[in-house]
Amino acid sequence: MKNFFGKILFAVFALCMCKAWDAHAEEKFELKTIIVSVQTRSFAELERLKQSIALAPSASAVVPKGSTPSKVISQLYGIGPTNSPAAYDAIQRKIFELNGVVDEKSLKAGKIIVPDMPKLTSRTDTDLVEEKLTIAKNTSKIIAQESLGGIESGVDKTYESLIKIKEPLRRSINYLRAEILASEQAKELLKQADEVGAIYATGSEAQINLSANEVDCADINSKFLSDDEVASIQTALKDSPRNKERYLLVFDTGWPTYEDRQRSLEFLRKAFDDVRKAIQLKSTDMPVFSTTSPGAFSPPDHPHSCMIRQSMLQTRSIDAQGLIKIIYIPLRPGQIGAQDYFRELLALSQLVKAKGAEVFSRAPTANEIQLANTFASASLSSTSTLSTPWKRDQNMIAIYEPLISGLLQILNAYAKIDLNMKGGRPSVDVKFFLSTSWNFTNYTIAPELPHAFTYMVFAAAGNDGADFIVSQRLFASHALTNRQIVAVMNSDLETGYSTCSTAVFNDIWNSHYSASAVVSFPGRLSSDRESSCPGLGGGTSFSTPRLAWIAAVSELSNPTTQLSWQNEISERLVSSRSKVQGDFKAAPVSIKKLLSLK
Repeated sequence: MKNFFGKILFAVFALCMCKAWDAHAEEKFELKTIIVSVQTRSFAELERLKQSIALAPSASAVVPKGSTPSKVISQLYGIGPTNSPAAYDAIQRKIFELNGVVDEKSLKAGKIIVPDMPKLTSRTDTDLVEEKLTIAKNTSKIIAQESLGGIESGVDKTYESLIKIKEPLRRSINYLRAEILASEQAKELLKQADEVGAIYATGSEAQINLSANEVDCADINSKFLSDDEVASIQTALKDSPRNKERYLLVFDTGWPTYEDRQRSLEFLRKAFDDVRKAIQLKSTDMPVFSTTSPGAFSPPDHPHSCMIRQSMLQTRSIDAQGLIKIIYIPLRPGQIGAQDYFRELLALSQLVKAKGAEVFSRAPTANEIQLANTFASASLSSTSTLSTPWKRDQNMIAIYEPLISGLLQILNAYAKIDLNMKGGRPSVDVKFFLSTSWNFTNYTIAPELPHAFTYMVFAAAGNDGADFIVSQRLFASHALTNRQIVAVMNSDLETGYSTCSTAVFNDIWNSHYSASAVVSFPGRLSSDRESSCPGLGGGTSFSTPRLAWIAAVSELSNPTTQLSWQNEISERLVSSRSKVQGDFKAAPVSIKKLLSLK
């Protein structure tokens, strides 16, 4: 059966303006994964039952002395070897796997681990057609592994008893089940689920690092462009077409100002509305976030995003018409409107993934909508990453990854809409330049970038002085092989030298890597040379969005080929960098040269 959601797409990550770090000093978080799956208790639907067994959590059961596993299976699940030999064998194999045995003889009397499923039935979904799937939960206690009689199963979540069948589950053959698991355990579980084609929605937490804040959300002088560079950019923008949409997306600690909040939410509202209409989703099918705030605006508790905004102030005066819109995306709650945005984002993105290649060709089914909404609700209620604000002194934190990859799913769909589809609108030329200003810790599973022609990723190299290629720092190190990614180092505004302990690539000028998009750009905020570094004195958190914006100017003013524009921008950046005498690791970009390239 088709997996509605496929593999988790971990996307759009970069390294940031953070202090030199020691991997051994990092605090390891207990990262969680949420799985909402469609399960069945019909042994007449063997393949669907196998999918349910693969995704079922674990529960504790007892094999009485003198009894046999077959009797226990019959008692727990209401099925024996004669009812459905194939279904019985599937359950028995799962029990053997959970308990680390190979046959009945090895399964001794006492406590054992079994798949947590209700009693089975021979009925099929044609016997009972329900408009909505029942949501099932196990309300029994979670027991510790040491209480399981010494069983070394590797399972970190085991229920004290099997899930109870209550109304309306008693009448249900198929049902939804939401579970929150340790990410490592969930990784193996999802692998098994993919192998059998199970239907599920899932999201995982990721652990990140960012720099300590130094200032509040107040404007400061952060000029990084000379008068000649400003003139070149203004000329480029003046001659640029007005029928294109270009966006710089900043994923960070929140909306810096009320104006940033409104501009960001108004664009997101438009994009979400267009996608909802194009995929034939009714207005009542899914919650809708509002662009208006019921209360007064408050800046983010952690002002890191405010520092990024300060680094971009000069671009606002240059691009007064907003040809390149800067959109801020919060990664934790705390500001009014954030959680409502999270809810719709999670539900809508999962629905887009669920429909796959049919995203525009048919209306979503009631069960697809319910699964998406249930996933969003379970995510918001089950993880602190979506309920606890980002505190001011919290520089190492967990985020919920689908807030990033899910938004990419929606924006990719937004870019594909045209008049040929029901509910469509005239196609738009839209591209996204993504910049992030934080890094993954060593304890986070390596993410993957989804393939799409709608965006580029500008990945900061970091500020620990290390070789980010040798240390395989994600995703800056992927700039060597992926033309969708640009790695950005920090350089001095006047000399072009590497500065502020920027991470580097020692072999940047080796001919073998001559085509790799690894470049330097100024990241200083304050003109005070005594300012701390990283911080107001500079950092790749600031170099990266600045260069992403300049790259957007280059792409907008000098046409590119639609299906190869990422390669072309990457090549322009490589061609516009230069060597610095006395610093063989620097590669500052010349704005004048960049804007002249076609």
